[in-house]
Amino acid sequence: PNWEQELNIENITFNDAFESAKKVVSMVKEIEKPDFIIINYHGGFERDFDTFELSTEDTGENQGFKMLKEIDGVDLLLTGHQHRTLAGELFGTHYLQPSFNAQGLGFADIEFTLVNELWTYKVSKIEIVSTTGVEVDQKLLSLMDSYENNTQIFLDTPIGKTESDLIIKNQLDARLHKHPLVSFINQVQIEFSGADISSCSLGNSVSGFKKDITIRDVIGTYVFPNTLVVKEVPGKILKIALEKTAEFFEL
Repeated sequence: PNWEQELNIENITFNDAFESAKKVVSMVKEIEKPDFIIINYHGGFERDFDTFELSTEDTGENQGFKMLKEIDGVDLLLTGHQHRTLAGELFGTHYLQPSFNAQGLGFADIEFTLVNELWTYKVSKIEIVSTTGVEVDQKLLSLMDSYENNTQIFLDTPIGKTESDLIIKNQLDARLHKHPLVSFINQVQIEFSGADISSCSLGNSVSGFKKDITIRDVIGTYVFPNTLVVKEVPGKILKIALEKTAEFFEL
């Protein structure tokens, strides 16, 4: 809910991930008497593993650290969301986060032993395995063929034209020398918002527009569905923002 406009989530209740996990783990322990408990959690970690200090604003978006520390009986916490490569153990609970875009596979090797009618376990290996060079599972791909084909048709839907292409061929140069695409997006934003100044942020890797613009071009250029907002900003704050942007360049 922190990322969405209130108007779009009216009458929707969002349960707290930590409280929900704690409640369910307690119930599962009581009813099922499990030997090993795994939480599969899309969120990430809000604190530094070494200092335990908050490493991000504590909005409830990431509660993995709190789960590790305060939910008793969890053996393995599978996480995501932050796109980090993490594997280890903290507070007696193992954790994994396998990067993003299927670059890594979280791997946990757990050996169970039956002793006096009770199962004990040992985690002999917990790591992120690179997927580079792994062969594609054709059977799995075939199950998604129709969805994939229809998606590609949708992405290639034409939605506009431009007199000259606005393709970005060099990501750094586009930022240093203000690519025409940036001017185009700023112009559109000013026309629609009525603001005096427009500030367009390019993603880490953007495609730009061909002469015949498609939905694919737009998604590949403006990669996040950000909401356009107008704010009144003092010149001093604007300068600070520009200086912050400049910190990312080594000239």
